[in-house]
Amino acid sequence: MAKTVILVRHGKAQTEAAGESDAQRPLAGSGRRAVAAWFPRVVPLLDVRKGISVQVWASPAVRTRQTAAEVVCAFEAHGVAVDGDVRVFECLWTQDVDEFLRLAREASADMVVAVGHVPFVEDACARLCGDQLSFGTGALAAIRLGGQPFDGSIDVAAPAEAVSTDSPAHLLWFMQGPAWQRWGTLCDAEDVLDTAAKRIDDRLVAFQADPDDVEAAHRLRVSIRTLRSLLAFAAPFQKKRWSGRVRDDLRDIVLQTSYLRELDVLSEQAAALQPPADDLLRACARMREAEQVRVCKVFAGKNVRKKMARTLKAMRSVHWKKRVAARGLSTEDIRTRFYQMARSSSMQLDQLDVSDAQAAHAVRKDVKQTRYVAEGFARILGPQAARIAESMTQVQDDLGSLCDARVNVDIVQRFPEAGLSEQALLDLALLEASNKAFVCTVLRAAGSFGGTEPLGAAGEEG
Repeated sequence: MAKTVILVRHGKAQTEAAGESDAQRPLAGSGRRAVAAWFPRVVPLLDVRKGISVQVWASPAVRTRQTAAEVVCAFEAHGVAVDGDVRVFECLWTQDVDEFLRLAREASADMVVAVGHVPFVEDACARLCGDQLSFGTGALAAIRLGGQPFDGSIDVAAPAEAVSTDSPAHLLWFMQGPAWQRWGTLCDAEDVLDTAAKRIDDRLVAFQADPDDVEAAHRLRVSIRTLRSLLAFAAPFQKKRWSGRVRDDLRDIVLQTSYLRELDVLSEQAAALQPPADDLLRACARMREAEQVRVCKVFAGKNVRKKMARTLKAMRSVHWKKRVAARGLSTEDIRTRFYQMARSSSMQLDQLDVSDAQAAHAVRKDVKQTRYVAEGFARILGPQAARIAESMTQVQDDLGSLCDARVNVDIVQRFPEAGLSEQALLDLALLEASNKAFVCTVLRAAGSFGGTEPLGAAGEEG
């Protein structure tokens, strides 16, 4: 059987770090993911028949050995046993083509897969079969060695079509490597999700350390909503069941913080009265403390801890749809999805009847989600996303004030009045009236004031 040599250039490597030698550079995350997805699709092209022996060679460099390991995995996934471990040869690093040709000629295997660098793989290809090819990362050339001995004396200046298939070797096929940039985008998206999950964990620790800190509670809530928004954005690219479960966990967690946030907003309004009734402030503080204790207890409980641990673990191993895992994601995929989301938010805003409390609440959540995605995926989306985030922030704030006013009316109407002073009761009436007046002002400005609109809360949903 004629011997086959497969020349492979290693996958995309990391940039050389300070104090690190070139040989120590590993594959970049995008390079590792690209070759892991790419080579299983290439192995069937090699026509590896039963009983054929295969050896995988690599240079001593970390990136080539990592690429070679993925090649071995690809062979094994197709039921092809590789002869021994990855074999490391110095000539693949020192660019010694003559030594490589000698070793390849003497190798006992029917097929040798050699993972090297440029210009080595290009020079070896030219020496073997006269084809001067440009190898990108992950590119490979399959070359059949003839039955007669070869000495590497092919004229590399001769045109490829002038080389006879009766020559000592000839090119079976050549294939450029995978577009590693697509897996770079995929890795960037995973980093965004993982960072957002870690932020929740950090802010949960900060909240539990000082639950009296109103801002700590608010930051925790925002971080949970942010990750849930990012996951909703990425959902079309992810396995449906996996994505839905993580988002459901986050919704269940964030719902536990809703009433605490509402009490903080009302307490802030009460404290801004001139002058506020002391017993009203104490009553607000007691209500917040009771709710704070409940939230802390829930967050320390087994159910929430389990969901938090599950979320953190999930973000370290995102379950992409099969086609995405096989082909990666392009920046265009991400940008197209985002601009669809931004247009949808704008259309909903244009059609919004602010007198409909439920609709205003839903549009506010949608706008907030668009803003969080614009900020979270800013590096992929480009500068236009920052401008969209800014405009969405203004809309979110405006609708937020409207929704908060409606919630405040609802809380005041249910506020426990027993034992409150006359001044406190007057302050409650003032808070109710001022929030109703704000809602009415917004409705008049929007041209949707009807006089019969219930001003209570829209209700909270994760």
